[in-house]
Amino acid sequence: MALPASFEADRSFFVKDTPAPPKHCSDKIRRHTDIFYKIEHEAHVRVGDHPRIVRYYGWDERGLLFEKHTGGDMLTRLLVQRDPTPALSTRLQWACDVAEGMAFLHSKGVIWVDVSMTNVLLPEGSDRAVLCDLGGAYILPMPQYKPLPKELQTTVVTVHPMMGLPNYPHKHVWDGEGHAPVAEISPHFDRFGYGIMLFSLLSLRFPHSRFLVIHDFEESMRIADLHFSYHFDTLGDVPEYAAFEAIIQKCFRAEYKSSDDLMADVKAASAAMPKDAPLLQARVEDPIREYAPSTGRHLFPFDREDFDGEAYSDDDDDTDSN
Repeated sequence: MALPASFEADRSFFVKDTPAPPKHCSDKIRRHTDIFYKIEHEAHVRVGDHPRIVRYYGWDERGLLFEKHTGGDMLTRLLVQRDPTPALSTRLQWACDVAEGMAFLHSKGVIWVDVSMTNVLLPEGSDRAVLCDLGGAYILPMPQYKPLPKELQTTVVTVHPMMGLPNYPHKHVWDGEGHAPVAEISPHFDRFGYGIMLFSLLSLRFPHSRFLVIHDFEESMRIADLHFSYHFDTLGDVPEYAAFEAIIQKCFRAEYKSSDDLMADVKAASAAMPKDAPLLQARVEDPIREYAPSTGRHLFPFDREDFDGEAYSDDDDDTDSN
């Protein structure tokens, strides 16, 4: 999926750059980061274009090239825009868009894995949202798609325990075509993370916390222990939010049979939400910090030779970092 020479040279991209590996980089780290880029490429090839997933144009010598969205990500918007906070109707639209994008990923046998507000982009001048960052995705083998090398049939992202799915007997169940996923990575895993995101969008705080972002390690492990003990936070007894409370608890308890069902429930609950519904919280209570623009993950170049073919070799030359 390399770009043709005739491709618009002046088009503005977001470039997931591929700097040279550190001089003394181990082979293990080199392979790990190499796989990250290959997985993201293959995930987007599998998924194709969808309005709720960031558009992927391919790669060139700079790295992976994506559609640029200058509106920032969802988490930063909530932390920075406090007066006024994004309207409830806007946040509900974001929730619908994320559910739609996630359902489409699952229909293609792609598990997002890294479900996070930072991985939801907000196009400038719009109330819509698009999913991004499939580098940690788990790509299921499916008969209608080309087989991938074994090294790409994994995920290279380690998710914090407080975002992890509790130990349910049916956590291995895959509700789509193809082979069942390995370990704990299944659509239930994504839907658990989505439940946390939906809870946070509505309440402007992380479950079991007064803050949206958990910085303290002990606090994060306390929340993880609660989740793994099946103790889940609630939105409270607010009639206008009853439908969303039911959705969130079904996500937490791995009760959804498909992400299409989840998407339908979220859209129905959003459409039925009264315009004068009370706010659960007026704004985030996190301390105000300096939010510097991120350059993203600094990972190492993938092998660009015959990238769409069978060869997936490693470049073992050591060079100085940029």
